[in-house]
Amino acid sequence: MIRLGMMVRETAQHTIAESVDLAQPLHLDAVDVHLSGISRDPDELLALKLQCLRGGLDIGYIGGGSFVGPPEEAAERRIQGHADVDAAASWAPNSCVFSPAIDGRTQWSNSKHCGNR
Repeated sequence: MIRLGMMVRETAQHTIAESVDLAQPLHLDAVDVHLSGISRDPDELLALKLQCLRGGLDIGYIGGGSFVGPPEEAAERRIQGHADVDAAASWAPNSCVFSPAIDGRTQWSNSKHCGNR
């Protein structure tokens, strides 16, 4: 069976709630939520989860944190990455933290490492 979903995130044009609202009439199966730009407050994350579930949307994964960037920002990014995984663990089956390529061939890749809880 093929399941279809879309990635939602907070942007200058749309709130994350508006993006979830866009997915519902498309009869998608899931949304992948990126935490960038939104609060990690547990009550707000619960409200987002309930909005998805009431709209018939599973949460595919939660993306957050980023280990991509200059080395002098590594400690700050590591702290944010751990906080995002902790926030995601309470309400999503999978979490994803973005990181540079493991093979070291590219300095700023868009690779990601995802895993199940």
